Amino acid sequence: MKYVIIIAVLLLIAADIVTVDLIARYSCDRLCPKLPSFLSQGLVGKKAGKKKRFSKSRARAQELKAAADKRFEILSGDGLKLVAHYYHCENADRIIIALHGWRSTWDYDFNGQYEFLHSQNCSLLFTEARAHGESEGRYMYYGKKEYDDLKRWILFVRENISADLPVYLYGMSAGAASAIMVCNDAKGLGIYGVIADSASTSARAAGKMTIKNIHLSPLIFYSQVRFDCYLRLKMDDNEFTPEMAIADSQTPILLIYGTKDRLAPPYMAQRLYDLCKAPKQMVEFKNAGHMKSYYTNPEKYQKALLDFFNRNENK
Repeated sequence: MKYVIIIAVLLLIAADIVTVDLIARYSCDRLCPKLPSFLSQGLVGKKAGKKKRFSKSRARAQELKAAADKRFEILSGDGLKLVAHYYHCENADRIIIALHGWRSTWDYDFNGQYEFLHSQNCSLLFTEARAHGESEGRYMYYGKKEYDDLKRWILFVRENISADLPVYLYGMSAGAASAIMVCNDAKGLGIYGVIADSASTSARAAGKMTIKNIHLSPLIFYSQVRFDCYLRLKMDDNEFTPEMAIADSQTPILLIYGTKDRLAPPYMAQRLYDLCKAPKQMVEFKNAGHMKSYYTNPEKYQKALLDFFNRNENK
């Protein structure tokens, strides 16, 4: 009996180590192997909709890739190649710098909205975050290095596309968090506003939610995952957060959230809204999951975008 207990304890310890390592690597390491579906669905939220919706989204993604046919490259501060795709609009009234979500892609996250935005005289620059897509890099840095990457894209737009047109940052999920982190510098960079869809308050808060979603205790597991990530990234997950940035920002912001978001729940949007002292608006989408607000009510979403543009450009 004693040996059975010892073996059971050792197996539990081994399972803990493997689980923590997998979650930590998945959260920040591009080279992490594909997770079992039951685990990945818990971490990123269950796929909303049926195969038909996925098929339509995939078709729209291909259409977006064909439309955004100009490709740009810049270098990050630490020497990585960063890639973006540009969809030009003749007689554009504004430029949108679009930032996709964590472990997602630009053509997936924006394939619903891009046609509407283009029809409203928006030129669109779809960036690929470090450690995603064609951009180089192994690790994701919870916005710390992505913050500098985004500032470089803003300067690229000002120097190579337009020095005068209004520029907006439009982020989804982790992309929204990165956009918010630039908020307190945005006025000096000529940014008219930030659109943040499904933003979390911090990487730590998001990490705890993902662990909770796979029915593990954040109290027990998160400190282990956090330490594992620290060894890889040499940075703390709470070193710089959307909460910190938005509290000092003077840049207008539009916060968008879904009431059924399991990764960035409604209380996170409310927290960001309460901290923000700049002109702000928060729009709720009933029954929408993570990054699914547009598909839940496109008309309401489109109206929120147009109202935001009009308020900032007709002062």
